[in-house]
Amino acid sequence: MEIVGKTIYIKTSDQYALAATHWQNEMPKGIVAINAGTCVDQKFYFRFAHWLAQQNFDVLTYDYRGVGKSAPDNLKGFKASIVDWGQLDIPAVIDWMVDKYPARKRYMVGHSMGGQIVGLARNFNQIEKMVAFVPSYGNWQNNAAKGRWKMGFRWATIFPLTVLKNGYFPASRMNMGNDWPRGVTWDWWSWGIRRLPHYKIMDNRKIQHFYHETKVPIKAYFTTDDLIASERCIPYYKIDFASTDLEVIVLQPKDYGLEKIAHMGMFSPKSLELWKGIVNDLSS
Repeated sequence: MEIVGKTIYIKTSDQYALAATHWQNEMPKGIVAINAGTCVDQKFYFRFAHWLAQQNFDVLTYDYRGVGKSAPDNLKGFKASIVDWGQLDIPAVIDWMVDKYPARKRYMVGHSMGGQIVGLARNFNQIEKMVAFVPSYGNWQNNAAKGRWKMGFRWATIFPLTVLKNGYFPASRMNMGNDWPRGVTWDWWSWGIRRLPHYKIMDNRKIQHFYHETKVPIKAYFTTDDLIASERCIPYYKIDFASTDLEVIVLQPKDYGLEKIAHMGMFSPKSLELWKGIVNDLSS
């Protein structure tokens, strides 16, 4: 039987409606929610989600507020931040999973920032296990050597000036994906100029977090060819999630017959062998 994703909406505690897509099986092994990277539309993960559903998991993809179908027509003046994603959107998704799947195992796959900001979610410990792929820190100094200084220049000039001019960051004009709400850009920029673990940034800004209360086992994958979430991020990730069972794996594309994986390649059908590994991670 063909599994078709159905559009649903998930209400957050502040009554914002998140657009989501739900794939269902008759007797699923569990439910897997996919946390997107920064301003990445949920549609980017559809092929992976559909394949995962064919492996007898129910799957949920969704758009953070201000992204994809969860965004207004005009982002100018729209209030949304990465902190909102971690404190409001992810907890709403977890609450939905607990409500709909009280007797099933609940998992998360987090891509980039989606594997990092779970430390802001009050109910993250309701998850059985998480697989994080290239969890990033945004800090330009953690980028790979190639392009590091170019990114540093962007941090200092283009990002803040463009947001001040437009009221949001027009990423689509710069071939950087979806446009970013002002608050999302501010978070990314302000975190990115400080080479610190996220828990420390939150402490400095007096933002409630749960990094050191996390008990969810995490398997985190980094790649040798990622220019954004390079291996320089690993020590910070280990500090943030020191309270849980964390396993870190560094992938080399050639080991999987791939020319590159980089920051986005995990969700390409070319990475089928890696997809199979994620199923093993969730099932073990």
